[in-house]
Amino acid sequence: MYFIVSTGRSGTTAISNTLSLINDCTCLHEPEPALIKESAAYHYGELSDDKIKAVLLKTRKAHINNEIYCESNQTLSLLIPLLNDTYPQAKFIWLIRNGLDVVASTYQKQWYTGHSENHDNYNDCPPLEKAWIDGRIQADQCGVMTTEEWNNLDRFGKCCWYWSYINNIIEKDFKKLPHDKQFIIRLEEFDKRLRKLYKWMGLKALITPAPKRTNTALRDPFHWSHWNTNERSTFEKFCGAQMDRYYPEWRDDENNWNGVDYIKPRFCYIRSKHRLITKINNAFTFLAQ
Repeated sequence: MYFIVSTGRSGTTAISNTLSLINDCTCLHEPEPALIKESAAYHYGELSDDKIKAVLLKTRKAHINNEIYCESNQTLSLLIPLLNDTYPQAKFIWLIRNGLDVVASTYQKQWYTGHSENHDNYNDCPPLEKAWIDGRIQADQCGVMTTEEWNNLDRFGKCCWYWSYINNIIEKDFKKLPHDKQFIIRLEEFDKRLRKLYKWMGLKALITPAPKRTNTALRDPFHWSHWNTNERSTFEKFCGAQMDRYYPEWRDDENNWNGVDYIKPRFCYIRSKHRLITKINNAFTFLAQ
């Protein structure tokens, strides 16, 4: 049983689709209940361990149709210790994407606007979009800022804070896990590290499926090269130290920003899309039983 944790806009859909193409593994992306509001409420101390654990045990099983269960879900990043306690056999994968690109993407996806990228008014949003808007974690409710400080922070700053805060939680929780229960993979090196990931998970893949870009934003990302001085300063304030640890190549000793390069896929083999859809549909049917 494997749980993939990450921030939003970090490739959780792509890794789910890729792993589900491998025999003996069904990897679901944000299956119902996706725990969007519940994970935030739990982190705020509004829901007990027992309540979340009861939901998990009812809706997550170690195997689906005789295949290993794997879940890729950003909301689980707030539940790692509880997941580890609920499923002692579970292992964890930290999928990390550099903050420059996550902030660029979340900003353009209209995070922290009070509406979605598809609808300019909250009341026009469908229930799932409203759930993500309402469940998006807030610094003042986490107790790390006052409500005044949070409200005075602009949307760009909130996206920076989000990337830093979630990855900091994952990093701290991973330090408490046994070494053999954790695997860290950078999205930028996804293809390069896939075979090592398969081996760690005990999966066999004759040919490595090429990761395919999914869940793209409707607007072009707000690329860091277009950020002004204040935005760069805000990013460095919230994300600079972690970027130095996770991506030391992102800037040089003179603080010139280089960005982060992505390793291009070496394999172009894509297995049947029909097989992927069938596996996912069968998995959801199994979980609903």
